[in-house]
Amino acid sequence: MPDTWITNINHFLEAGRLHPELPGPARKLADHLGAIIVAVTSVPPDDPLGVPCRRRPNRRPCAGEVEAFIDPESHRIHWACLVCGDNGVISNWERTVWDCRDAEAHTRH
Repeated sequence: MPDTWITNINHFLEAGRLHPELPGPARKLADHLGAIIVAVTSVPPDDPLGVPCRRRPNRRPCAGEVEAFIDPESHRIHWACLVCGDNGVISNWERTVWDCRDAEAHTRH
């Protein structure tokens, strides 16, 4: 069964960087969510993000890739793997270390 991840990315950060004492599984999740943020803020809309799904259904890697978009009203990132159904929402990603938008885009929100 797929998971739904509702994530405030700031919970993984301390002083703007990954918290130095994050346990391994939390660090891996933060790295995955960070890769989604980097991709969705640096790849043109409608282009593939190139972020592989992290799920392992039946202990085998999912062959899917993550698709994502920024909701224009809430500014949350909605993401999903269309192969296995893993999905989630990332909030408070703006102005984090993973936000690849240019400085002008930061001032528009």
